[in-house]
Amino acid sequence: MELEQLKTVWKKTTDYNVEGYFVSKQEVERLIGKRSNTTISRIKRKIRNKCFMAGSIGVLLLTFGTYVLIAKEPVFDLLKPLIPSQSNLAMGTFYLVFGLVVGFISVFNAFSYRKILNIEERKSDLKTSIKNILTIVRRAIRVKIYSDTFVVPVTVLVFGIIDAILGVGIFPNTTTLIFFILGAVAFAIFTYFLTKYGQNKRYAKQIRALEECLKELKEEN
Repeated sequence: MELEQLKTVWKKTTDYNVEGYFVSKQEVERLIGKRSNTTISRIKRKIRNKCFMAGSIGVLLLTFGTYVLIAKEPVFDLLKPLIPSQSNLAMGTFYLVFGLVVGFISVFNAFSYRKILNIEERKSDLKTSIKNILTIVRRAIRVKIYSDTFVVPVTVLVFGIIDAILGVGIFPNTTTLIFFILGAVAFAIFTYFLTKYGQNKRYAKQIRALEECLKELKEEN
């Protein structure tokens, strides 16, 4: 019997002495819990997959960035006209910063996954568990959005610091520096909306399902 049908029966049979089929409040909550568990399992699978994927990409980026930094010959010959001096240092730094950001996303998702498991193991009341898991998912979405948004501006900032300290020629003149800053800001704005759209689409169905479960629990109480 579907949940809505059970809820209807339960509302009509609040007296335990009523003859006929009786559906208890506990039975309705059990079915809500079952549906929420299905949704939570999907969320855990998505977070786990993101953790492994981001971790793998992060390791590759860090490894490649390290290789570029220690390479004796220029790895990116096409960049010589744009970055006449120390192109390996510039690009190696870029990949290291990018790898650190992606690695951070992987670690954060690993902690988020662990928090959800802890919530399930503690076996708190259903309403509290759903609220806590929604908080974790929304926080993970925000971290993904802002990490993707600021990775390029932060990289440009690192480039600027390296250039100012070592004078390696990443920004040979003020015009080039302004061009990079404006490009980083434009890219950050574009990335923000693109990532926000992607993350909301990725988790919208699960978040909506958990919010509906919360609403139903409040109605039963």
